[in-house]
Amino acid sequence: MSGGSIYDLLHRQKSGFKLPLLLKLAIDVSEGMSYLHQNGIMHRDLKAANLLMDENGVVKIADFGVARVQAQPGVMTAETGTYRWMAPEVGILVESARVMLHLPELELSFIQLSDILSALGPWKVIEHKPYDHKADVFSFGVVLWEMLTGKLPYENLTPLQAAVGVVQKGLRPVIPQYTRPKFVELLERCWQQDPSLRPEFSEITNLLEDLASR
Repeated sequence: MSGGSIYDLLHRQKSGFKLPLLLKLAIDVSEGMSYLHQNGIMHRDLKAANLLMDENGVVKIADFGVARVQAQPGVMTAETGTYRWMAPEVGILVESARVMLHLPELELSFIQLSDILSALGPWKVIEHKPYDHKADVFSFGVVLWEMLTGKLPYENLTPLQAAVGVVQKGLRPVIPQYTRPKFVELLERCWQQDPSLRPEFSEITNLLEDLASR
């Protein structure tokens, strides 16, 4: 993608997007995620580094393998790691797997850990708190916050500290005071601890389009 990722663009300009651009990009992502979910596909690693812009400024959702190459050619770092965007129900599984396998406090994605566990066999042991497509909605809320602020989520915490805060303490990114009330409401709905209370992407798209029309 010639335009690079949204993560790259945000960190080049060192600020968030103006609301009209933010909403345009967010609608692109929401429509793409709605299509994936309607076809039974979960992304599981949604973050700004995995959202690639083409030469026309249209956002394309990259899968995990593509995004890892595009966003960071070397080792994944805290800046492009997964913990900061993880829904609490996913974070519980990842940390359980890491502890059970006696892995160091490395930035491993759920996908990497599930591959390890599938190979070793004990996956069903920790699969006591399953998660569904609403985990992507939580991550999308964090992406919206990224685009609003231009900041790394929980930038003063390590990735693991952020994950523990989200899972155990209800930690969420701090929403700027200047944010429009309807946008605040959308963020908070995406970040609900109970996945069933988070909106579907079809509803999110409608809400974003309504905001963009005002």
